Amino acid sequence: MSKYIPKKKPDDKQCLQCGKIFTPSKNDSRIVFCCTDCRLEYRKATGYMDNYYHANLKKWQDRNDSREHKDAKNAARRKKYAEDAEYRERQKKLAREYNRLNPETKQRQRAKHYGLTLEEKEAIYESQGGRCAICGGDGTNGKWDTLYIDHDHKTGKVRGLLCARCNFALGQFDDDISRLEKAAEYLRTNGI
Repeated sequence: MSKYIPKKKPDDKQCLQCGKIFTPSKNDSRIVFCCTDCRLEYRKATGYMDNYYHANLKKWQDRNDSREHKDAKNAARRKKYAEDAEYRERQKKLAREYNRLNPETKQRQRAKHYGLTLEEKEAIYESQGGRCAICGGDGTNGKWDTLYIDHDHKTGKVRGLLCARCNFALGQFDDDISRLEKAAEYLRTNGI
């Protein structure tokens, strides 16, 4: 038995990707694919976007380098992050996974934030013997497994590396020596 092949109507076309006979919607002569999947497969197989990009390189570079483009793109990302809980969770998961696989990147970013190179941070770490500058702990007290860069909030000058507890405690006292001394006196007089 022979396979039934539908007769081609005058407006029918043959899909460039799969070869299927189809009737373009709205009789648009520019349509050459039977479906979106075929169109996307064809573009992928022929490198359509790569060719378009390379042919219009200057246009893309100018667009991508423009401040307006970057601001618009970031605004759209922030809006989607704020409004779409599923997207937000996916982004958080991706960030956690990236940070887990690239711990040196996060350390480099933290150091750069305080005007240090990763090597300078490592030198401070070595000079403190890998310990907190206040309590002498190794930074593995509880949930946080690191020593934090402590800095003067007025001048921005880096003072040293502290464990999470000591760093947070200084922050709670607003780096105010008199408040810290009063807290220490309070503990002394109330029986530690």
